Amino acid sequence: MDSTFGRLIADLSTRFTGLPVEAVDGEIERALRLLVERLETDRGTFFLIDPDGRLTITHSWAREGLPPTTPATISRMTWYVTTLARGDAIALSRLPDDLPLEADGEREYTRSAGMKSNLSVPIAVGGRYVCALATGAFREYRAWDEETIDRARLV
Repeated sequence: MDSTFGRLIADLSTRFTGLPVEAVDGEIERALRLLVERLETDRGTFFLIDPDGRLTITHSWAREGLPPTTPATISRMTWYVTTLARGDAIALSRLPDDLPLEADGEREYTRSAGMKSNLSVPIAVGGRYVCALATGAFREYRAWDEETIDRARLV
């Protein structure tokens, strides 16, 4: 792991330790900004995976000129939610082309949003994948190597 990414992980760990509840939202948004800047993407999003198969976006940060994802519930992305809920990371370099045939809702979303690439990693709590961290590129396509995917998992 390169030293700048190691410092990012250490910084995030330190800042979240003992954090008062009222400061958590601000720190999550700060962490998303740092992740986006470090990975050189355009937007970062944190969301919950609901037991009924929906995603609830709770936090987002985007570079200037690109609106952040607004807190909302996305319900038409069955393939995406199912993949994350079973613990698999999603690394798509060329959207919508890299999506599987059954990902109709995802294809519609990426086209309407203008997303070119996406990396999403699920987060387990108590042995169940209940939330996820995603980062996307909107200005140019982005390839995701195993090292980058592993780094996103560390965050």
